[in-house]
Amino acid sequence: MLDTNNLKENMIVRDLIERLNAYTANLTETEKKVVFMRNGLYGKKYTLREASEELKTSHQTIANIEEKALEKMEDVANKLTHI
Repeated sequence: MLDTNNLKENMIVRDLIERLNAYTANLTETEKKVVFMRNGLYGKKYTLREASEELKTSHQTIANIEEKALEKMEDVANKLTHI
């Protein structure tokens, strides 16, 4: 018997992964890493301090990288909603 709940969950997960890939496709590896770290996509939500220690840079640099990355992602979101 087909488990429709698992099927729906798999479809939702695939859709989320596709969307995440679309939103992050134009980010640098560092930008992507910062966004993932700060938003818990590696399983833990990093603080500015933790992210700066992990990437061996200043809090301000992490904040600047995150801001630039989120602006890029917002641009992609705006383009996708106008298609």
